[in-house]
Amino acid sequence: MNPGSDSFIPDDVFALRIQQLLMATPAQLESARAFQADCAREGKPLPLADALVKLGIVTLAQRDTVEQRLRAEQKTGLARLLHYKLLRKIGEGAMGAVYLAEDERDKRQVALKVLPRSAAARPGFVERFQREADAAGRLRHPNIVHAFSSGDDQGWYFFVMEYCDGETQDKRLKRERVLPPEEATAVILQIARALQYAHGQGVVHRDVKPSNIILAPDGTAKILDLGLSKNVHEAEAAFRTQSGMTVGTPHYMAPEQARGDKDVDGRADVYSLGATFFHLVTGCAPYAGQTAVEIVSQHVLSPVPDPRDIRQGIPDEVSFVIRRMMAKNPAERYPDCGALREDLERIDTGRLPRGMPRPAPRPPATAVTIPLAPLPAAPPPPTPPRSASRIVFKVLVLLVLLAALAVVLDRQEIVRLPVSVPLPAEVEAWLGWGPSPDAEPGAKPPGGGRPKSAK
Repeated sequence: MNPGSDSFIPDDVFALRIQQLLMATPAQLESARAFQADCAREGKPLPLADALVKLGIVTLAQRDTVEQRLRAEQKTGLARLLHYKLLRKIGEGAMGAVYLAEDERDKRQVALKVLPRSAAARPGFVERFQREADAAGRLRHPNIVHAFSSGDDQGWYFFVMEYCDGETQDKRLKRERVLPPEEATAVILQIARALQYAHGQGVVHRDVKPSNIILAPDGTAKILDLGLSKNVHEAEAAFRTQSGMTVGTPHYMAPEQARGDKDVDGRADVYSLGATFFHLVTGCAPYAGQTAVEIVSQHVLSPVPDPRDIRQGIPDEVSFVIRRMMAKNPAERYPDCGALREDLERIDTGRLPRGMPRPAPRPPATAVTIPLAPLPAAPPPPTPPRSASRIVFKVLVLLVLLAALAVVLDRQEIVRLPVSVPLPAEVEAWLGWGPSPDAEPGAKPPGGGRPKSAK
C-alpha cells in the first residue's frame, strides 16, 4: 500500500493493534521486522503487516480485518456527536474508544464510549444494544460507573457515562506492579458489592478485568461497562472467530466462557474477579502464554495456581478466597457475589473466611542453651595517689624514732654508738633527759640528766 495514500497504516500502529489483540508476541514482531529489513536490502520493501503474513504469524483474513478497523478509525475525525463536544480520547479497547466530552446541554463533563462500526453492522445489534443501555441506565450503585443514556450520530453509536476522575487498575499495575494485599482486598470487596447488586438486577458483566475497574482519588472503586459487555462481545463474535479469539479477555476468562457455554451466569464474573484479584496481589495474570488460545486453554485445563508461590507475604486467607473464586467447576466457586462479599468482609476485619480450616498452631520453639564465655575478672581498684608531703612527713617521723631508739639503747649501754648524737632539746625534754624548755637556765634535768658514757 502506498504510504502517501489516505489508507496507509503505519507499521507501528499495526504492530500496536495486533499486540493488543494478542495476535503476535514482541519476539514475533522483531522477527517480522528483521524479515522486512532483509527484503528492503534486496530491493523488495513490504509493510510489516505483509511480513507477518509471509512468516505465518497472522493469517491473511486477520490482517485484512485489523486493517479495515484501523482505516475506519482513521476516517472518523470525530469532534462532536449530537450535543456532546469531544475533548480528548482517554482510553481505547476492543469495545471502542472512550472520550472525555462536554455535554453542552446539561453543562457537565461526561465520558463517551464510541462503539466500533463493525459491531453496529451486525444484524439486530442496535436494538439489543439500546435495550441493554436502558437497563444499564437503571443501575444505581456507588461502585458502578453510572450510564446516562445511549445515542447515535453520523452512523456512530455511543454510550454516555459519568466521568470518573481516577485511574484504572491496569494503569496502576503498570506503575506500581503490585498492590499490597490489604489494598487489593478493599478494591475487590467494593467490586463484589457492585456485582452482587448488578446480578440481582439480571445484568452479568462477562468481562471483569483490571482495565474495567477504576479507583477514584477518595478510594472508591467502580466497575465500568456493566450492561454493555455482553452484547458488544456477541456482535463481534465474527471478528473473534477469524482472529482465533473468544468472548471475553483471555487472561481473566472463566472456563465456561472459553468453552462457549450458553448458560453463563454471575459465577463467571466471580471467576474473572478472582483472576483480577490474583493479578493485583502477585503482579502477574494467573496464566501466561504466547497466544490467546494457549492462555485460554490453561483457564480450562490447568490447576489454579497458588498466589503464595509467586509472591511472598500474601495472607493465607487471601489465597484461600482467590482459589475458591477461580475454581474450574462453577459449582465449586462462591455461589454468588453475596457469599464472596461476606468472606472478603471477614478478611477485611481480621477474621478467617467461612470454610477455611484454622491454621495449625506452630510448635513452640525449642529453647537452646548457649554456653556463655566467662566474664573477665574485674581489675583491682586503683590505688589512690599518695600526697608527696605526707610521704616526706612519715619518713622524717620514722627517722626521728629510729634516732631516738638508738640514743636510748646507747644510754642504757645496750648498744654503743661510735659518736654521741645530740638530740634537740625538745626531744630530750620529751624523753625526760633534759630540762624543760620552760625551766630556768642551769637547772638540772629531772632524773640527773643524760647518763655519762662509760670510759
